[in-house]
Amino acid sequence: MARFPRRQGLAALVGAAAAAIVAAIIVEPTRAWLIAGIALLVILRHHENIRRLLAGTESRISFTRS
Repeated sequence: MARFPRRQGLAALVGAAAAAIVAAIIVEPTRAWLIAGIALLVILRHHENIRRLLAGTESRISFTRS
């Protein structure tokens, strides 16, 4: 997930949203709501990452050793 965009904040946000969508499809409604709530908390906690993504200053993930 993180390798394609190479943006750590974006990878976390996309993963949280994807988990909520998949849960809505494959699990019973009570658990799906719980997972959606957790995903919402993850997104809310990443407000600084969202600001950096919009500003274009979010750090990139490096797969090389320094």
